[in-house]
Amino acid sequence: AAQLFQDYHFGGVILFSENYSDAAGTAGLILSMQQLNQASGGYGMFIGIDQEGGVVCRLKDGTSMPGNMALAASGNPDHAEQAAEVIGEELSVLGINTDFAPDADVNSNPANPVIGVRSFSEDPETAGTYALAYQKGLNQNNIIACWKHFPGHGDTSEDSHTSLPSVDKSLAELEKTELVPF
Repeated sequence: AAQLFQDYHFGGVILFSENYSDAAGTAGLILSMQQLNQASGGYGMFIGIDQEGGVVCRLKDGTSMPGNMALAASGNPDHAEQAAEVIGEELSVLGINTDFAPDADVNSNPANPVIGVRSFSEDPETAGTYALAYQKGLNQNNIIACWKHFPGHGDTSEDSHTSLPSVDKSLAELEKTELVPF
């Protein structure tokens, strides 16, 4: 793996739960990857992780945060910003600079097997307001927010991890609901 970083100068990597041992081990891993990538002329990499809070948490010893739907149920977007600020601080300390969050999907299909409580709301405006607040919290720690998943994913009835879901809507329908937060 070390030779690959030196030979190919990666632009970034994503860490999953299995890459995370503990804070010190993960920080050391990230530092060594960055050093190896830069040692032969590469640049600093984007180091990404999927750390939404709620049911999607890759940091085993990070602060446990409420999920997006619970944050929006509080009625105060500042709560999403504050939760993301804590997450962002923990990521930054480790050397992670990109978070594949927030989940900006509109939870428009109650039969969706993937999104559900990961969404802030079934209301497009609310989903967008809370996703933006979440991004602001991450950005306070220089963490790049990567809004996800894809406009319309909240209206699918299939698991995108095991199949290729599709949404059969007109552009006007997408503009009214799914595209609003994005």
